[in-house]
Amino acid sequence: MKKKLIEQILISPSPFSIFEENYSEMRNTRFLLFDNNSNNFGKKFQKMDFNNFTISPLAEYHNTMVLDQYTVKESRELEVVHCVDFDSNIISNLRKLFFHTNYSNEYLINLLLYVKKERIQSNCSPYLIECAANNFNLDKKDIYESLLSFSLLENTNIEQLITNHLNKEPSSTDYLDTDERWRSLIGLKKYAAKEYIPRYYYIYCLLLKMYFLKFSSKKSAKNKLIQLLDSINTELFSYWENELVICYLSLKEDSKTDSFFGSVKPNTKDMLIKIQGMAWDLFHLRCAHEHMAERNSYSKRIFLHSFGSEDKGLNSIIRLNPIKRIAFDGKDVYTHHRYTIFNMCPEVDVYTILNEYTHHRNKMCKETNYQALSKKLEYELLHLSS
Repeated sequence: MKKKLIEQILISPSPFSIFEENYSEMRNTRFLLFDNNSNNFGKKFQKMDFNNFTISPLAEYHNTMVLDQYTVKESRELEVVHCVDFDSNIISNLRKLFFHTNYSNEYLINLLLYVKKERIQSNCSPYLIECAANNFNLDKKDIYESLLSFSLLENTNIEQLITNHLNKEPSSTDYLDTDERWRSLIGLKKYAAKEYIPRYYYIYCLLLKMYFLKFSSKKSAKNKLIQLLDSINTELFSYWENELVICYLSLKEDSKTDSFFGSVKPNTKDMLIKIQGMAWDLFHLRCAHEHMAERNSYSKRIFLHSFGSEDKGLNSIIRLNPIKRIAFDGKDVYTHHRYTIFNMCPEVDVYTILNEYTHHRNKMCKETNYQALSKKLEYELLHLSS
């Protein structure tokens, strides 16, 4: 019942009325509504470009209305915390900035300066998750130095960034902070194996299947979508809305997906490595929603997350289908994006195709080894390409 109410509020033209009518059941659920012409916390957070470095909000935060027990029952000014999740490529550049003598990058400095001046919290969660999930496949010294560079950044002030006189000699505090992150990384390995890796491999399998259909058939995007939905029902066994929308736009040859998907052609060198990178990007965006859920649950503060990356394709995908509304209920997060597969392709009866297999998907999803499935799909794609 509660889940249905949450889903109703996420699509209703009158979300405040439904929330108030069901307040006793909804009081511990927080909704952020990004489809308004104003916000009820006063600040505006927007996309910021620093040449190839970009901070991309996950939604149109300048249109945010907060709906929770504090806004409905109390009249108070909301305290909003803006946080940016640094992609691994930014962490890699940070390491160069602090540990490579001849490296300098004015655009990265300008991004960091903006983060400091605006008092935006920064975190390196995507880097930690990727290291843990990949079983520390990078040199451990490089990983530690990357984490140490993040600690150095935290203790760098605005004046040092303006004058480009960075303190490159770690203090005992920097080492203590880094050691704590290292321990968190070690502890994350077990959780990553159970939670992160299966989800990453599901996205990877979906992309492999999408490319197979893209390269193997001259049928219309509508027919390719039907084939992909059939595969979701009988082979992939899970339906993830935003990822499916993005795949459909690629099957449709939408130019807005070119910077993300366009680097892979039928005879592309290192095809699988490129697709794996795309899967990680989409996985990190999904994790960012969960990070917001963790921080927003039972807190009076409002936490908004953006993504900081040097990857042009990833930044375009974030803007392609921003979150329209989101709900946080304990550790659970429910998202409603601007585009859904239902409004993107109304000529296909997506609901009927998926609904018939719901029970089967739920059962088989728990039994499927997506890492093993990815090997089968890799072989099919490579065999087709050759």
